[in-house]
Amino acid sequence: MAKTVKTQMVNKLSKLMAVLVLLLTINTHAEENSTQTDDSANSSKGNTQEEQSLELFKKATDYYSQEKYEEASDTFREAYNLRPSWKLLFNMGQADAAAKRHGLALESFEKYLAMGGDEVTDSRKNEVYKNIDELRKIVGSIDIEGSAGLDVYVDNINRGTLPLSGSIRATASIEHTIELKNGENVVYTKKITVAGDEKITITADELSTPKKTAAKPAKTKTPLTKEQKIHKIEKRKKLFKIFGWVSMGTGALSLSLSPVAFAKAKKMSDDIDNCLLGTCLTTLPQDKIDRDNMQSTAYGLLGIGIVGIAAGTTLFILAHKQTKRLNALSSHAFITPLFSKDQASLFLTASF
Repeated sequence: MAKTVKTQMVNKLSKLMAVLVLLLTINTHAEENSTQTDDSANSSKGNTQEEQSLELFKKATDYYSQEKYEEASDTFREAYNLRPSWKLLFNMGQADAAAKRHGLALESFEKYLAMGGDEVTDSRKNEVYKNIDELRKIVGSIDIEGSAGLDVYVDNINRGTLPLSGSIRATASIEHTIELKNGENVVYTKKITVAGDEKITITADELSTPKKTAAKPAKTKTPLTKEQKIHKIEKRKKLFKIFGWVSMGTGALSLSLSPVAFAKAKKMSDDIDNCLLGTCLTTLPQDKIDRDNMQSTAYGLLGIGIVGIAAGTTLFILAHKQTKRLNALSSHAFITPLFSKDQASLFLTASF
């Protein structure tokens, strides 16, 4: 019995060990596969970045050949940030200088020599040194002090994050816009001009905060006095009457002329109907055109007459309403107390 129990325990332990070995084997394979996947992903990512950087380099070169120097400068810089290479710095410097971003050009050329070192050929070094000497005469330096973590932008170009590792180079005698940003929010801004080979320092306390446009106060209308109201109503009444008479006159004239036009059109139509073929053949088409034009004129005069009379009537009604408003404003009454030795009374004076 004891032997049987012992045998069962051994079997259980053997199964447990087998399960543990299986789990360890699966976990090991999973870790190996994960490592291989990560290596493959990193390799793929590296290749993608390299391809993107190469595409950006080609794009920047095209911009440069088309004399779009600012676009070339931005695109070369984008390619460098994606896949840094000291060789790209020379292209950046050339594009910066052509775009008159002399401060950026000086930084690019100096960094090119520092990072390239002995790999830069002597002829290229001499060329770059010559460019640097010329640029230093027309470039100044700006030191910016402020809260750590703020992004520094000069003329909408990101120049780093505070605290900066060195001075910012900027083209001399040109106004530059300096902005400190916290994310997308502009915290400070200042416009500044620096002289050639000059170095200035700016602190955040000296910078001006962006101006907020103050809301314009709402315009309050001053109430009109009684005299002003009367004058305004009288002016409106006069205009209504003038245009009313003009509309009525135009309408009446048009209505009086329309029967004449209709009569003439009818006579022309009768002449055409009664015309003999031999004598009217050559003039018949033109006669019909004249008849049709006369009929159109008659209907036009009738329409103008109706509209003119209706408009005149409306304007006279509006003028009458203005008269009522004037009467309402002009009506007033005064009560004057009268006193005598024996009695007191009130005297009413009214104006309508």
